[in-house]
Amino acid sequence: MSFSNTFHHLLNSPANRNHKSTALFRFLGWQIFSRVWRHPVPVILVNGVRVLASRQYQYTSGVVYSGLPEFADMGFMLHLLREGDLFVDIGANIGCYTIAASGAARCRSLAVEPIPRTYQMLERNVKLNQIGSLVSSLNVGAGASRGELTFSQDMDTTNRVVPEANGQGFLRVPVLPLDEICGGQAPICMKVDVEGFEQAVIEGGDQTLRSEGLLAVIMETNGACRFYGFNELELYRKMTEHYGFTPWKYDPEPRRLARLGAINTSGNTLFLRNVEQIRDRLRQARGFQVRGQMF
Repeated sequence: MSFSNTFHHLLNSPANRNHKSTALFRFLGWQIFSRVWRHPVPVILVNGVRVLASRQYQYTSGVVYSGLPEFADMGFMLHLLREGDLFVDIGANIGCYTIAASGAARCRSLAVEPIPRTYQMLERNVKLNQIGSLVSSLNVGAGASRGELTFSQDMDTTNRVVPEANGQGFLRVPVLPLDEICGGQAPICMKVDVEGFEQAVIEGGDQTLRSEGLLAVIMETNGACRFYGFNELELYRKMTEHYGFTPWKYDPEPRRLARLGAINTSGNTLFLRNVEQIRDRLRQARGFQVRGQMF
């Protein structure tokens, strides 16, 4: 994230909107502290659950700055999920979505992360919050079929499938199709953030995506699919015409859904179906707490 984007995120996060000076001091403090102290430190994500933050994992700086790094999408997830539901996190990274889902919403989570070093941090975060009974995790990739793929491993949150790469900085990882990963279980909500490889994940998940229980897919749609020769218009058509989802965005403060005319090309898109059922869940949800504020 660029410096200007970081400041925009910092000052416009709902958690910081009424405390901008405090947010700026927090930003400056973290910039100094994280350069001096190189070890991960626990920071509060939401509702008192924590993740380990360090400069090695830049995404966690967003937790330090504003609690929920992807406030709108994570807020949607927290308002949607209930105890006993299943959340599937494809491309879990160190587990911020998973920790919020199982630690705050108390639902079951299935977290999938292909990079071993990142996966170890995910497991540490699960242990930190004592939610091992709620979280199942797999150190594999997700794709169209069972096999192996080459991944980068030195790109922090942007590690990705790298076709025909080998040597230092790359590793071979087992890959499973989404349907095999879910094993016949029907999630209520799923997040797919695989740095442009989303279409391949969808191709391996026909049974899961047809499941009547699946209400929402939070999917990264920022144009990275071009790296693999995919087309987001094809992904959009697959999700809408084939599986019956429609694109939306969410504002957690008024708990308001807004229909999109197309996918959001600057971040994530919420693909939803049975929207009235979702609206009922959002209205009736318990609030979550970030930086002492309830949402």
